[in-house]
Amino acid sequence: MRKISYNLNMPLNENYKNNRPAIGVSDFVEIMDGKRFYCDKTLLVKELLDNDAKVTLFTRPRRFGKTLNMRMLKTFFEKPLDGKDTSHYFRNLKIWQAGEQYRAEQGKRPVIYLTLKDVKPEKYEYAFDKIKMAVFDDLSRHPEIFESVKFNALQKNIAQNLLNNLNDYGILSGSLRTLSQLLYIHHGEKPVILIDEYDVPIQAGYESGYYDQIIKFMRDFLSAAFKDNDNLFMGVLTGVSRVSKESIFSGLNNLWVDTIFEDKFSDCFGFTQDEVEEMFRFFGIEEKIPEAKDCYDGYIFGNKHIYNPWSLINYLARDCSPGDYWVNVAENGLAGDAIRNLNESDRQNLTELMLGESPRVNVSAYLAYTDLNGSIENAYGLLAQTGYLTAVDAVQNGRTYLCRLKIPNREVFSAYSEEVIKRILSRPAARQANEIAGDILFADAENLQKHLSAFLLETCSSFDLTEEKDYQNILIGLLASLRIGYNIKANREAGHGRADIIIKPRMNHDKYRNLPGIVLELKHYSATEAEKDNPEIIKAELEKQAKEALRQIDTKNHISDLMSDGCKSVIKFGAAASGKHVCVKINSGA
Repeated sequence: MRKISYNLNMPLNENYKNNRPAIGVSDFVEIMDGKRFYCDKTLLVKELLDNDAKVTLFTRPRRFGKTLNMRMLKTFFEKPLDGKDTSHYFRNLKIWQAGEQYRAEQGKRPVIYLTLKDVKPEKYEYAFDKIKMAVFDDLSRHPEIFESVKFNALQKNIAQNLLNNLNDYGILSGSLRTLSQLLYIHHGEKPVILIDEYDVPIQAGYESGYYDQIIKFMRDFLSAAFKDNDNLFMGVLTGVSRVSKESIFSGLNNLWVDTIFEDKFSDCFGFTQDEVEEMFRFFGIEEKIPEAKDCYDGYIFGNKHIYNPWSLINYLARDCSPGDYWVNVAENGLAGDAIRNLNESDRQNLTELMLGESPRVNVSAYLAYTDLNGSIENAYGLLAQTGYLTAVDAVQNGRTYLCRLKIPNREVFSAYSEEVIKRILSRPAARQANEIAGDILFADAENLQKHLSAFLLETCSSFDLTEEKDYQNILIGLLASLRIGYNIKANREAGHGRADIIIKPRMNHDKYRNLPGIVLELKHYSATEAEKDNPEIIKAELEKQAKEALRQIDTKNHISDLMSDGCKSVIKFGAAASGKHVCVKINSGA
């Protein structure tokens, strides 16, 4: 049987529709029992067992497979109370071929499993209650500690006290340590503690005003579970970021933090190129690999190029229909706050990314909530950790990494552009952006001029509009909604020079290849103080400049690449701007 990176229990046939991945299913057992698509990440078990660290923290963006991996670890390590053999879930997967020393750990230990992904209420008291319920749910999975004949009288009292007094701060904050001790005594094997999305309560506390309270609790809660816990075999946590400065992991000298910059576990979250190629060969859709790569590849974790797994699964499940899948479920409140509080120079760096620039900057690998506002390193780090940017050629520089940043792929470009425009230029209505994109697509120069003028008037400061590049950045962001059917390029060679913006249909997709190509040439006019008091003079000058921009498209033959690539028609826009005044001309006769 050929080696492949999916659930080998799944029928090996080439009927793609019968083997669609399960969208939104992060339960390993449910996927395997249903013989659904599963990309084999079980060698994570081997890497964890081989590593010297007793406790490991994985930080990755949301929807990159953290929960599924944690559920897989739970199934692998957990000793089933009902006595059922769970090894059949792994016998055809990679970990089973890794060696007897790893197989010997399967189904051997008690497991404490908590997910904190839903602990994000608006008040601390409610957060405390939700964490209490998460602990209670796991206690309910371990009835053996309330019936154990191996406990003495004191240990029996400890177990009952744990169950009955979780409302007490001290009992709850020490609950995982207490539970691990009881499980070790009963089973004779040290337990594994798994905590998924540990940082969700902390972010909620930051956003809702109970940050100091939740930080104190989480410090006590996690330290009790993992610091000098002789009853612990292994601990694994996941989250988006490592929270720094608050000493939440104070004294944990056995903690291995695996961020997006580390090499060791770099292929354990998300899909690698080899895995994607095997998937597409299995489904018989190899010709779709370039489109999937354009839409959902582009992340770099350590030394690996990584595809967004959530988006790729949705793409496969929807008959290879490109869409903005991840951006509709990714949470970006913190990223937005970080952007909003930057100075003008740092904001400019963020907008240049939309033009394909890759600035070399220092990026923080940790998240300091108290330093979030106004820190470009924190903003860059947060955008990278949350998946809006990816770091290229990263070199460690103390507690930061010197790297080049870029927008990972076409899907994220839309979300990033919208977020930057929203946060930097106040909050334009989505309707305005859609109107402007529609005006360009339908060659409506009159409405484009009207809508652009209204947008600049309502959302921009004149101090942000001092050169041609400022308008170019704004347009690139406003056109994000066209990215599904078009490639949008700025300042690229075209004909006999560089075109300001070229919008090219995705010719390799039947759905888009008949769309028109579009070229936009921009001009900026710096009005004198006297002219600013006379709008008619500015209007006349902008009319002249817009016509010149349109003429430049022809004289420099900026449409040549679009035509040679098969565009059946090209729309040419010439635009000129001064402050919040705009003039747009069009020639769609190409």
